Amino acid sequence: MTYRLISQKGSTTKNTKGITTLNILIILGFVVILAIFLIGNEQLVAKNYQLRDYEKQLSEHQELIGKLQIKQTEQSSLPVLEGVAKDLQLVVADNIKYLKEIQTSVAISPRLLP
Repeated sequence: MTYRLISQKGSTTKNTKGITTLNILIILGFVVILAIFLIGNEQLVAKNYQLRDYEKQLSEHQELIGKLQIKQTEQSSLPVLEGVAKDLQLVVADNIKYLKEIQTSVAISPRLLP
């Protein structure tokens, strides 16, 4: 004689529906997590490209600064300044004489001040 419970017949259908629902929720959760990961990864890649562009601009600006410093040094060199002085007809001071320093204090009269 075989015994069978009648209530088990209905519970297997409920268990199957519950397992199916659980599987669907797990799959949807996985898809949501995957979407979040892909969006974050895409933003990271975009920031990386932006950083490379900034590094490229920085190196270009550093090269430009170096060139400008070289040009500034060339412009302030003595031969260039002497040439500019000649073009402007300025007198070149060859003999520079210095005054001896007096060790005493000197006061200026208020009448001489403007």
